[in-house]
Order: sequence, then C-alpha cells, then structure tokens
Amino acid sequence: MNILVISNLYPPYYIGGYELRCNDIVDNLIKRGHLTADRHARVTVLTGNYFISGKSDGFDAIEKNNIHRKLHFQDKYPSKVSLKSTIIKELKDNKILKDTIKQTNPDLIYVFNMGGLSKSLLRTIEGYKIPVVYDISDYWLSGEGILDNWLLYWQQSPTLPIARFIKLKMEALITKNFLNRLTKYILPIQSHSFNLNFSYFTSNFLKESYIKSGFNVKNSPVIYCGIPVELIPHKLSRVNNPFSLLYVGSIAPHKGTLAIIKAISILTKKGFQVNLTLIGGMDLDYFKEMNSLVSSENLPVTYKGIYKREEILKTYKDYDTLVFSSVWDEPFSLTLLEGMTAGLAVISTTTGGSSEILKNEENCLTFEPGNANELAKKIELLMNNNNMYEKINSNASKFVKENFTTDKMINKIEDYLKQAITK
Repeated sequence: MNILVISNLYPPYYIGGYELRCNDIVDNLIKRGHLTADRHARVTVLTGNYFISGKSDGFDAIEKNNIHRKLHFQDKYPSKVSLKSTIIKELKDNKILKDTIKQTNPDLIYVFNMGGLSKSLLRTIEGYKIPVVYDISDYWLSGEGILDNWLLYWQQSPTLPIARFIKLKMEALITKNFLNRLTKYILPIQSHSFNLNFSYFTSNFLKESYIKSGFNVKNSPVIYCGIPVELIPHKLSRVNNPFSLLYVGSIAPHKGTLAIIKAISILTKKGFQVNLTLIGGMDLDYFKEMNSLVSSENLPVTYKGIYKREEILKTYKDYDTLVFSSVWDEPFSLTLLEGMTAGLAVISTTTGGSSEILKNEENCLTFEPGNANELAKKIELLMNNNNMYEKINSNASKFVKENFTTDKMINKIEDYLKQAITK
C-alpha cells in the first residue's frame, strides 16, 4: 500500500504532540509492512518548509528520501492579507501537491494537522478518486485555530470603501455555481465544507467541538493516542527531598504555567521544601512575567529549555510529580500519558479531552485552571500523604499501559485505513 501523508510539520521539527504522533504512526506503519498481502508499505510525507531556513531549535535533521518539506508553512497571523500574493502561493502549493500525487501514485492520502498550511490543498485532494483519511487531533479546521491566508482574506474588512465594494463583488461571484466549479479545487472559502467521511478524532471532546462547529462527523470514531510505554523508565516511589515538580510543554498563557509559579510561591512561604523544573519552548513576554515573580522571591524554579523527545522520556523518572496546568481545552495530552507511565504522581487541570482519562484521587489529583491556591493544596497533600502518592501513581501507570500503548493505537488506525481503501 502506498500512503501519502500530509502534515504541517514533521520531526525532528515540531511544535507539540500532534507532529510527534504523526511521526510515531508513520514509523509504525512502515515497520509493520503488512497492510497488504505483499507485505509492503511505502509511506511518503509531504510537509511544511518552515524550518528549512535553518531554524531547528537545536535538533539535528536526519532527512529521509520519503520526506518532502516543500509546502509553505505560515506560523503567524498576518496583519493584512494580500489577495495577489495569496493566490500565487495557493497555486504553487497546489502544484507541489499534484506533482507529489503523480510521482507517488498513492492508494490512500492520510491528512494530519494542517495548521499553517493552505486548506485549499484539501479541495485538490477531493478532486482525485483516492481514499482520504483525516487524523484530527487539534482545532486546525474549526474555530479560531484556522491559520490560512485565503480563509483569512474573506474574514478581514478592507479599510477603503472601494476595496470593500470590490471584495463584496468578488465574493458574490465566487459563490455562484459556474465560478465555484472553476475554483473549488483551488480556493475554498468555507472550512466546514470539506468531506470528512473518513476521519477519526483523538478525544470525544474534540469530536463534539467539531460537530458544534457544523462538521458532519457524527459517525467518525474516536481513536485515543498511544505512547511507546516500553521506552519510558518507570520509578516505583518518591525520589527526591526536596519534593520535585516537573512541567513539560509550552510556557505560554494558554498553558497556565504562571499558576504553578504562584503555587511554588505559596508553598515556600509556608516553609515547604519544593522545587520546580520547566522543560519546553516559551512565549517570551509570558516567560518574562513568570521570571519576574521567580526572581523577586528567589523561588526554586529552573528552566531547562527544549529537550529532544527521547531525553524527555528518560527525564520523567528523576522527578516526583508532573504538573499539567492547561487553561485551554486540550484536545488530548501525550505529556499526561508519559508522566503517568513513568510513575510520577500527576496533578492536572481537566480541560478538554484531559477529563476523559483523569480520575481525581484515583489516577491523579485535579485542580481548577489558574487556581494557584488549590494547586498548592494538592501539592501539599502529596507531600504529606505518601499513601495517596503511591496509590495514584500506581493506578495511573497501570491505566496507561492497559489502554494507551502505541500498539493499541496502531491496531485501530490500521483497521480504519483498510476500511477506507476497501469502501
């Protein structure tokens, strides 16, 4: 089976768990090699060119000949969208896609996170008689998560009256049937018009959010994320004095990291011996706000920057507790699964899909997003109650290993890809 994978980014260059999942799935499909009777699977990845300029965040790229970093990747919302430059970019990207399809002759097109890529590529894909499967693990096709110049162009309001008049006339023409037939494979205006008949979601919460946004995905299954549990060293008990906390992820407002800093402040003022390590990329302004509090109170907080994934998996065992502080609706967190597998006691918010795996005082402790006082109380509880600590980390590790392994995920995905091809 020949599979063409499309993803905004692809390791070793990535932003979060979405691209890592894509890499895991691709590698495992290739390793299995039994998608067809001839025991041969060929997978080509077409992805964004954002890091081609040399920005690799410290990772060394080992390129493979099946990975093509050619599509324009847009990482920021522009203040103004130029129609001319947008159309030129759209046509270039669509030509790249068409050439890749011609060269690889795929039996299936497998679409992952398209955030930052042109959604017009999806229209082009629909023009082929090739089965398409969507892995939806983010809000990239719904709501405010859409980062696409063409879609943004129709949402912005021109300043000059003549420009507004021209835009309205153009929009009226494009919605007419004859012109829509001409442009539908290149320049879509609405995101919810795409055919998601074969799509799966990584959480029920995410699926419901798409349904509420107008997408017809009621029959789409939920296939939860899996992680390579065999690669994560497991610790059996508390390892540190003082009590050590770990945060892994982006340091940004939507991740709520400031609440952890405030909780550390509360605990140190009460005389508790506790420290915090932060691993991940940062929003610079937000980090400065956090660091101002850390510096002014001389808090025991260490920022270690960005780690390679393999390093993170080996690092968990060196800490007592993982704190997951997201205030936004997380689709589904790989970090939670990794920390639970490693035997850390997890303290987490339950936003979005996280609520589907977290059970307070059974496999974790939970707190309200942004509530530093409640978080401090939960940390204090674990420090003073070793029975609770041992209970939740034991239950959590068992829970993940029984339900969220890479093999379980790949089995379900493989079955679903076969369904898409045979229908």
